[in-house]
Amino acid sequence: MTRDEEDEEEDRRALSRRQIIVTGVTAGLGVAGLAWYVAGLGDSPPGPPPRREFRSPAPTPTVTLAGWRVPIVVQHLCTPLRSGDDLFLYDESGSVYALAVATGETTWKADCGISLSQGVELSGDVLLVAGQTALDGVVIALDRGSGKQVWRRDTAGQVGFHRGPRPGSVLVHDAAGVLLLLDVATGEVVWRSAFTSDAFHLFSVDRLAVSGSVVLETFGGTLRADTGDPVTHPNTEWFRGVDGADGTTRWTADVAAAEWTVVPHAGGGRPGTKGLIDWLGTEVPGFAQVVRTIAAPSGDPNFALSTTSELVGIDVGSGRSTWALPAETLSRPVIGAGAIYVVASSAQEPTRIHGLDARTGRDIWTFTPEGDDAKILIPAASSLAIDGDVLCAGSQDGILALDASTGRRVWAAHHGAHGLRGAPVASRDVVYMLDEGGSAAIRSWRLSDGRERPVVGAEGDVSLFLVDGMLLLRTGEELRAVPLGP
Repeated sequence: MTRDEEDEEEDRRALSRRQIIVTGVTAGLGVAGLAWYVAGLGDSPPGPPPRREFRSPAPTPTVTLAGWRVPIVVQHLCTPLRSGDDLFLYDESGSVYALAVATGETTWKADCGISLSQGVELSGDVLLVAGQTALDGVVIALDRGSGKQVWRRDTAGQVGFHRGPRPGSVLVHDAAGVLLLLDVATGEVVWRSAFTSDAFHLFSVDRLAVSGSVVLETFGGTLRADTGDPVTHPNTEWFRGVDGADGTTRWTADVAAAEWTVVPHAGGGRPGTKGLIDWLGTEVPGFAQVVRTIAAPSGDPNFALSTTSELVGIDVGSGRSTWALPAETLSRPVIGAGAIYVVASSAQEPTRIHGLDARTGRDIWTFTPEGDDAKILIPAASSLAIDGDVLCAGSQDGILALDASTGRRVWAAHHGAHGLRGAPVASRDVVYMLDEGGSAAIRSWRLSDGRERPVVGAEGDVSLFLVDGMLLLRTGEELRAVPLGP
């Protein structure tokens, strides 16, 4: 048998094993333009469940050799969550579903009666969702097995939540700067941390994460000194670490400072300057990594602000910076095996991919593309994905694969029609991207050598992502899903 015949036979086996992998959607790596990806709280006890009969109508799934499809339009901010044999998500109308992973059949459906927008979280036997009414935020706890409401808590303004720093807990914050740790089983308050400042007007709480026993929170507002500025009036951010045991503030950092700075309290900073955290990673124990953007007065009458970016490593115990990588633009990084990877560009240097030690910032390798490969690394428009030892960088012009440990080029696929979109999605030695310029809506390549794999396409506006061994595809009419196989 020739090499080509062997490859064709391998493709047929892979196609059978993956059951025509096309149908999917990821949790963790978003698609361009979509994020499947997330005001005082009262201390009143959780309110009683609404007096509404629990109903469980079920959309009928269609099971095919290519997996299953179900007529559910997943809300564009919802990141589906898989746990065991269950897949949890909500639709555009605010209905929450538990679907069987194997068939797509509806195990239960709960109508929450509000607009959901904050994703889903699972803690033990309790499923958490959040959203808002016309004026207030709402967090709702549902029984994992039946979908029946366990408790509900109303908040003031926009609400967000995250799994807590201790088992059986959930963090809930609102736009007024109040952070609560709740007992998941009962909804009762474990501790309350209210954030106030006379130096600035709080606008929003933007990000919430946990690293070990430390809660990490970013919140934005306008300095009182800037509220009357008709030109810049910037909303800037602060970043704080909160003790997960009792809610006391451990440290606060000024995101807009010229150098990463821990400050006594929020509200300092340079008038006319804003700092924003574009990405926050907590995969490495004891450390956090952030991408921050700083916009400061330029001094140029034609441009009010000049913008720079920086990837910063932070000790979560103290809030202090351990290292930094400055650049004009940075991609969203990815982390794997203790290393962090990012695409960086500046006027002084060509666009490059950096591999760094996530704890120390030590440069492991730097890759500078040459020839047509340089067209793939578009400043501020390249996305990364990692699977095992292979790092992929994708853009509208193609996809580039590198050895994650050495930065050595493995292969590249170029797209002359500028038709690829979204972030690459990599799993089990295959990488996928959406394609608007070809006959198939999804294309895929074998990570080991770049050989293109057979894929069934889908028409219309689609979004692709992974959820724990499933490739999911969201369209404007349905959700499709297929297990990836061994």
